[in-house]
Amino acid sequence: MKTRIKNRILFPLIALCLLLTVTSAFSQGTRLLRQPALSSTHIAFAYGGDIWVSDLENQKVLRLTSTPAVESNPQFSPDGKWIAFNSNRSGNQSVYIVPVE
Repeated sequence: MKTRIKNRILFPLIALCLLLTVTSAFSQGTRLLRQPALSSTHIAFAYGGDIWVSDLENQKVLRLTSTPAVESNPQFSPDGKWIAFNSNRSGNQSVYIVPVE
């Protein structure tokens, strides 16, 4: 009788643990794509530690940075011609700017 009660509790607990493990594994699929920023004509985002920009009309994607450092947090200037972002390429977090084009 005690074994039967133990199995009734143990089986759902194991199933719950497996479900949480699988859910956690699938939720990590988008960890590389982060921090989108929008302007009237472009979208900028961090992907894989670099900054990318896409033209909303043609959907042409351009990689703006390609360094061993981690770039993040892209933000458009008010006129939409520049993108500011953080980078640790100098050893400290600093702000850099690049033209959208």
